[in-house]
Amino acid sequence: MKERPIIFKTEMVKAILNGRKTQTRRPIKPQPPEFAKEVFYWVNPPNIPKEHCSDIGLYYRYSGGLVFHKRCPFGEIEDKLWIRETFLYHCDPFMVDPRVHYKADNSDKRVDRLPDGVIVHNWEHPENYKWRPSIHMPRWASRILLEITNIRVQRIQEITNGEVIDEGFGKNEVLAGETRFTWFVKLWNSTNSNFNLWHFNPWVWVLEFKRIK
Repeated sequence: MKERPIIFKTEMVKAILNGRKTQTRRPIKPQPPEFAKEVFYWVNPPNIPKEHCSDIGLYYRYSGGLVFHKRCPFGEIEDKLWIRETFLYHCDPFMVDPRVHYKADNSDKRVDRLPDGVIVHNWEHPENYKWRPSIHMPRWASRILLEITNIRVQRIQEITNGEVIDEGFGKNEVLAGETRFTWFVKLWNSTNSNFNLWHFNPWVWVLEFKRIK
């Protein structure tokens, strides 16, 4: 089993903390070719001889046979994902009691010391906080660990109502006139760009997970 980092937006971190989010979808890069007649993630797919699938990963079928495309970059079932989220470093005015502060729920994690040279904020003046992008979060500062429970592939537009809920849908997140699907489409398009937008209907990794507390 391996651990790999994964980035989540602040609202999705909130959904994970609240127990609402148990799935995430990420674009497959590069995409399977357009001429692929069938795309699947190999664990034990039906009606396909095992000797034709020598490695765990994404395969596609075309008129000439079966082709291995790539392994899942997020790992395999039972592998771990540690979350990178928006954060900052802070401590009291006397530079003691250092902490990592998380934007999603304004909580803190005490640490022995902070890295040299980083910008440290005084917690008595939160109006001056300058949040650090999630991509810069080191492993030791991460507080949420997930375990992959299932991996599959699908077109993004194949998502069901139930899966939208598992993606973190919450009634408080929806604006007037929105539905579950319009909420998810807006979320998807705000996270992705280019040919991974909703209307291009890209192939995606579907990662199901549980939080390890």
